[in-house]
Order: sequence, then C-alpha cells, then structure tokens
Amino acid sequence: MGNSLRSFEKLFLFCIFQDEIYLTIRLRMKKAVLLILLWFAVLPIKATGQSGDVIRLEGEKWVLMAKPIGYDSLLCRRMDDFLPENVSRSMGNYSGYTAFWEIRDGYLCLQRVDAIFKTPISGYKRINMS
Repeated sequence: MGNSLRSFEKLFLFCIFQDEIYLTIRLRMKKAVLLILLWFAVLPIKATGQSGDVIRLEGEKWVLMAKPIGYDSLLCRRMDDFLPENVSRSMGNYSGYTAFWEIRDGYLCLQRVDAIFKTPISGYKRINMS
C-alpha cells in the first residue's frame, strides 16, 4: 500500500508540474505572439508628408503646414462646395487645393487658391481660382 501511495503522489506531483509548465509555456507563447503582432503593426507605418499652404512673410515664401481654411468649419465646407468634383486629391494634399496667404496690417489674408483638376484630355491641369 505504501508503494502505491508513493506512485500516486508522484503522479499527482507530475500532473501539477505539467500544468504549471503548460501554463508557463502558454503565457510565454502569448507574449511572443503579441510582440510579433505589434512589431508587424508598427514596422510598415510610413506616413505621407502633407503639402502645406504658402505664406509670404517679409518678402520670403514659407510653407504654412496649419491650413487655416481647414480650421474654420464653415469656410472649409464652402471651399469643398466650391471645388468641382474632378479636383485632384492625393495623399500628399487631401484638401485638393493650396492656399496662398500674406500678412497685411497684422491680419492673415488669403491671396489666392490653386488646385489641380483631372481633365479627360490632358490628364491634370493647374487652375488659379482667385
């Protein structure tokens, strides 16, 4: 009887250790899979640079990355309504236009707006909409 009890204890301990080993391996596998998925998710992120508006300050042209028309919801809606359907929107210029600005008497003033349109004959055509 003592021998069979010993073998039962060994079997019981073996099962407990097997469960712990299984859980440890499973946890490590989950961590490894999560790290691999995060690595694959972050690795291919390559954002397209946005083209900005143009501002003239003291005779020099600068790129204005904060497109002011987009910050005013009413003006942005009017601009979208004004632009025709065939305006060329790209990943680099999702608004479809480039605004040209200047500072006059301490105010930001819009000079003109340029846009590129898709035409069936020549492909693309730049239009000055001022």
